[in-house]
Amino acid sequence: MKVVLNKEEIKEVILDILCNGGLSYLEFEMDYNEDHYNKVKQQGDSFEDVLYRILEDKGKIKFIDEEYDGDYTKDLTMDLIEIRLSELDDKDFIENILTSLKEESDAETGYSLIQFFLYGEVNLG
Repeated sequence: MKVVLNKEEIKEVILDILCNGGLSYLEFEMDYNEDHYNKVKQQGDSFEDVLYRILEDKGKIKFIDEEYDGDYTKDLTMDLIEIRLSELDDKDFIENILTSLKEESDAETGYSLIQFFLYGEVNLG
């Protein structure tokens, strides 16, 4: 089964991951360029909206691994997200993406998907 997402669907999945609590499972700190953050921030934006705009504007969000001595520190970019989606053939990840698009995801779904976008697989937990 192949899943092809349009730009709006990609945005929905990424915002879902950032909003639904999946990030709270990660023992990571997020880092981003503060100037870039201020450049793309619009009045009324949530924190997650701005993070998505950074990605959309070809910026990056660095996930700094604080639990495994930095072994899993990685930059998330829109290019990486698009690469991961183009390689998507794992039934579980496809199911998680479809669950996210149906707005039925939870923190565990988000945790799995953020790892997929960062590493191409689930490495943690």
